[in-house]
Amino acid sequence: MIQYDKKGGENMNRIKEVRQKMGLSQEELANKVNLSNQVISFYESGKRTPKETTWQKLANYLGVSVPYLQGKEKYTPETIYKILNNSYLLDDALSTEIKLYLKSNNKNLPLEIFSYNSIKNFVPEVKDYWSNNFKFIFKENNFARTVVVHGIYRDETLDVRIRKTLIQVIERKRRDETNTPIGKMMEKYVNFDITNFLVESSKFASKKDLLDLITIIQDKLEIIKSNIDKLPANPEPTGIYEKYNDIFKILLKNKDKLTRDDKIQDFLKDAPK
Repeated sequence: MIQYDKKGGENMNRIKEVRQKMGLSQEELANKVNLSNQVISFYESGKRTPKETTWQKLANYLGVSVPYLQGKEKYTPETIYKILNNSYLLDDALSTEIKLYLKSNNKNLPLEIFSYNSIKNFVPEVKDYWSNNFKFIFKENNFARTVVVHGIYRDETLDVRIRKTLIQVIERKRRDETNTPIGKMMEKYVNFDITNFLVESSKFASKKDLLDLITIIQDKLEIIKSNIDKLPANPEPTGIYEKYNDIFKILLKNKDKLTRDDKIQDFLKDAPK
């Protein structure tokens, strides 16, 4: 986890937090790094501070950086808003998700309100814009005081990890805010991972096993077909989803394009802009 520090103050070290996340007892960690159980307890409570070499030994075993383990890597809300602001001016994955979220909620993009220089200089009005539109990041049900990162690798910089996390948080919020009963049913029964797995397994699995997997997918689709008329219709699409709906209808009229991911991806890439 990357801590969200509300006051920007000093945090206790994260030895206990990371140890528990890995499912280790104090004794198990102590044995792994050749320290006593009592010493680990002192480190976690702050009664004793590890030497530099010990910090590195602990960090190496736990798979995190020394500053992270020491509790020195932290983000205030303003820092997060600056990351969003700077990323918006770039053409990267986080920028795309920011634009998707704003347009899916019929909100103006920053450049539709402020000058480029105002955004670049992060003037107070721009800061308020990010706060008003993205403060959900810090709410309890969206990782309140923490931003959860899946898979913290030692070769990833903190900046890379926090950007990946923000993409996850904003995407989740966008999907939650724009979801419908039909959409929720689709998410429940349609798992794109399983269809991707079907394609991959077709290269090595037996015909019988492939047919069994196809039957599972078909059964899920039959559930959807039998229940979709019982649910309320989706509202008329607006904003970015109006453009999605247009491309959806075009693809249905030209069914050969439904198998051409490049056509769909080209649209999705350009749609938020």
